[in-house]
Amino acid sequence: MSCNNPNDYIINILKEIELKQDCKNYNNNPCEQKLGMSQCIYNTIPLMFMCQDNCDWYISSGVFKDPITNNFKCFETPIFRVIKVDKEKQVVVLELLQSQTLNGEIAPFYCKHEICKFFSSVAISKFIRTGIYINININSFSGLECLQPVWAKRGIPKGITNSSNSIIVETSEYITVSDSIKRVYLNSDGIKDFNVIPDPLTISYYNLFVNGMLQPPSFCTVVEGKMTLNTQDIPISGTYIILQFIKINK
Repeated sequence: MSCNNPNDYIINILKEIELKQDCKNYNNNPCEQKLGMSQCIYNTIPLMFMCQDNCDWYISSGVFKDPITNNFKCFETPIFRVIKVDKEKQVVVLELLQSQTLNGEIAPFYCKHEICKFFSSVAISKFIRTGIYINININSFSGLECLQPVWAKRGIPKGITNSSNSIIVETSEYITVSDSIKRVYLNSDGIKDFNVIPDPLTISYYNLFVNGMLQPPSFCTVVEGKMTLNTQDIPISGTYIILQFIKINK
């Protein structure tokens, strides 16, 4: 779309896309034609917006907390999902989408006027709904482009890393099953291929999961080859107990 598209036309399309993604009101606006079907098997029409002032593609940054490292990370994206459109106030709520490959690799940060390089840097094949939202006045945009519709899953985004100071993260697990009696578990109590408890001094940190739920660090004591549960109650028989070990190499 050109830089001269009126804002009311853009916001009308966005409103129809909002309804479309909720499987409502199947119409034939330019973006919906790309679905080419009368049933809802997609939940997202990825969008790119052109800025009003310079006709460059609009980008936004998202900040999130990495659940593994507990550090805050950042990513940039020119791809969005429309969440809510207020035609009266000329405001649109957008969700940031992160472009990823099938293996979860992300594209490098977007450089001005280099949208083709953004998509050609890696083989982007899916979009992650990050749960990060922004409010934008529609008057900030002069045009938009609708990409092919997809089924976008919610997920935790990945942060941009500095290739000159890359970090390698290694993970391993010790898995055992509660018998509702023992508090102390040894390597010999672990299941096959997940039966080694390393020396805590050789790893960065560890996480304890009981029945899939993350537990506070004080709930267990770990030394090489042995884990002791410090909780008052012992997990019921058959409950999986998992120690996840994280080693960060700079």
